[in-house]
Amino acid sequence: MMTKRAIVLAIAAFAFAINDARPAMAQAYPSRPITIIVPFAAGGTTDVIARILGEHMSRTLGQQLIVENVVGAGGTTGSTRAMRANPDGYTIELGNMGTHAASVALYPSLAYNPQLDFAPIGMAAGLPVLLVAKKDFPPNDLKEFATYVRANADKLNMAHAGVGSITHFTCLLCNRKFQAQSGAAGRADLGGGRPSAIPGISLERLVRAQGDAEADPRQAQRRARQGDR
Repeated sequence: MMTKRAIVLAIAAFAFAINDARPAMAQAYPSRPITIIVPFAAGGTTDVIARILGEHMSRTLGQQLIVENVVGAGGTTGSTRAMRANPDGYTIELGNMGTHAASVALYPSLAYNPQLDFAPIGMAAGLPVLLVAKKDFPPNDLKEFATYVRANADKLNMAHAGVGSITHFTCLLCNRKFQAQSGAAGRADLGGGRPSAIPGISLERLVRAQGDAEADPRQAQRRARQGDR
């Protein structure tokens, strides 16, 4: 049975895979537009990366690459769509740690097996994760932040991009490292990683991928919590 061609995207590896294919297939592919499934909302880090790569690959391959955002269940809805697509190389996916690693532990009834149903070809991007907070948040560095969280865990809210996402696991890691009461702090699921998706919620701390933080104009009103250098 042919391996599902819902692949984790990387330009160099993708080009290598094409060149390494049989001559007849290399001549014919691609003969029509390719769909890139992004399992997260438009405007988030994964979406931005997919659009940048898609634009470059469109020029390189001579065919349009169409980004399709399929959101839900921490990215597993989009990954399931990609897994069920026709394995002809015209549907690929830009997945991440959440969709193809954490999801296995978080969702017992996961519809796909990342090891069997996907053909990964390489790393597309790597981004630091930042802790950011509103401008008047008392701590000035990571050490002060840890102390403040331990003393005020039941009063603070934190936000992330969704259960199983990198930022979600960062929140859990912070709680463990800071010895905070993990059940006390409220968590908000951000569509695409954007605070604007949760009206009416005041966030004391927010875990975001660097791309999201830098793209948000309101970042100028926040201080990045990167700790002492």
